[in-house]
Amino acid sequence: MALITSLGVGSTLDMSGIVDKLVAIRKSPIANLIASETKVTAKVSALGQIKSKFADVQDLMEKLLLPSAWGARTATSSNTSVATISAKETANVTSFSLAVTQLAKEQSAASAKITGGQAVGAGTLKLRLGTWGDAGAAASANTAAASALADDQAAATAITAFASGAPANGTTAGAYAVAYTAWVASVGANDHATPSLQSAETDALAALDAAKAALDPADLAALDALPASVTAAATDASALKGAAVSASAGAFVPSTSADVGIDVTAEDTVSTIAAKINAANAGVTATVFNDGTSDRLLLRSAATGAESGFRLQAFDTSDAMLVGGDNLSRMAFDPASGAFGMNGAGAGTVQYAQDAKASIDGFDVTSSSNKLEGNLPGVTINLLATTGATPLTMTITKDTAPAVTSLTDFVTKFNALTDTLTELSKYDPATKVAGEFQGDSMIYTIENSLRTLIASSSLGASMQRLTDVGIELNAQGKLSLNVAKLTVAANNGNALQQLFANDNGNAQTNGFAVKLRDLAASMLDTTGSLALKSASLQKALETNAAEQLKTSDEVAAFEARLRAQYAVMDAQISQSNTVSRILAAQVAAYNKNTS
Repeated sequence: MALITSLGVGSTLDMSGIVDKLVAIRKSPIANLIASETKVTAKVSALGQIKSKFADVQDLMEKLLLPSAWGARTATSSNTSVATISAKETANVTSFSLAVTQLAKEQSAASAKITGGQAVGAGTLKLRLGTWGDAGAAASANTAAASALADDQAAATAITAFASGAPANGTTAGAYAVAYTAWVASVGANDHATPSLQSAETDALAALDAAKAALDPADLAALDALPASVTAAATDASALKGAAVSASAGAFVPSTSADVGIDVTAEDTVSTIAAKINAANAGVTATVFNDGTSDRLLLRSAATGAESGFRLQAFDTSDAMLVGGDNLSRMAFDPASGAFGMNGAGAGTVQYAQDAKASIDGFDVTSSSNKLEGNLPGVTINLLATTGATPLTMTITKDTAPAVTSLTDFVTKFNALTDTLTELSKYDPATKVAGEFQGDSMIYTIENSLRTLIASSSLGASMQRLTDVGIELNAQGKLSLNVAKLTVAANNGNALQQLFANDNGNAQTNGFAVKLRDLAASMLDTTGSLALKSASLQKALETNAAEQLKTSDEVAAFEARLRAQYAVMDAQISQSNTVSRILAAQVAAYNKNTS
């Protein structure tokens, strides 16, 4: 017997409708599960709001534990066109005088004019950073050297007089006096820049030592017995003259870095040489100035400070130094070797690199830049000009605005948290709508914890309660802020910071920022009440989803069985109807034939 594929076709009954209604009755538990799922999902979303508000409070408490939240400083200068000042939270509240006598500068120099596009000459330029001598120190050293030389000359006269007396051995004593006079003459002639003069002084000193070694012991004893004014006069004028040269602008003390070689070909012009200097990246910037017909090479050190000076020497292809002439030496800057190149006729004005010099409350300071850092903790001073005769007054005061702003933010975020807790746990009798966590003990536990914390005290500060600084808790569990009272507290030294940031190692007496940070952390921790509630809700959703799937499978199986059963019934009824029709036809035919 074939089954009917469309229920009711054979029987003409609404069997499909009957099955649908029976299946709908069986499906009713799924609707309940979906409604339950919606409620749990709403709780998960609501729990996310609570977590977010706790995270906001925790983040703010972490900021309040930083020194920068309480130690902001306002720094002012009595003349910002001369110097400006900034101060970090580590700076002390103070005031001091500042005198600026010299600004830091870079070195600059310029060559004489060279016809535009003309080749300069082949060879090698050797660039070296270093320090050129201090002119003031050079003058002082020259004075000292001149005085020492005069003393040496007086000593030579005294020694000559000694030798012409009645020495034990007049010949050797006279030889010693001659050698001493020759040595003094060589010291006076030596400019400490010319190798031959340095060699002559060295030879004269060796001859003096030999003459002294040849003295008769009695003459040596008599020499040693001369007045101290004579023997002490034999100071090392040579060394002092050397110091004078080192301190002068004509002396150069190289840095620890090596020379940077710049190869120049016979075709190179001022422009190509400038490009090669810049490509060397050796701490000096080259520029070409053209006046319409001629080029000048302009050099400037990349940094300020005495040690950023530079020397540029020129050598020919055989590595011999060029010190003048119509060749590559026109690009050189080396005053110690002579007046040529950028230190010669027609060259530009030279600016030597120098450190900034200032004094803070009378104490001298120097800096390679026009920024003073590290002289006072947390203080940076930018030098813009010299002060002249009148020093500046620099003042650092405490800035309470950031602390007041942070605590205002604290009140706002705390109230946002309590508003969220209230909204999620309330019941509105007018709409008969309950919050997602209405009646949930977790919410009441959190609210009680917050109220207890806010009403507690913090030990270790002169102010121990939030009410002491103008932060009040009302009956609804929200905070209010008295800004005027808080501002007074913020100006009370470190008391406000201690009220919030003290860590006594005791959860009951720690500062309020420590307490709230730890409470928020415990709530957000993987073992905290919020995490446990979240895990419980997720488990409920998983169980619900499993129940929905199970019920759906059961309903599908139930519907399949019903449709199979009703298909058999439909076929049987259809067959029965067919038999009935055949019998009726036969009866009618029989009755017709027998009538």
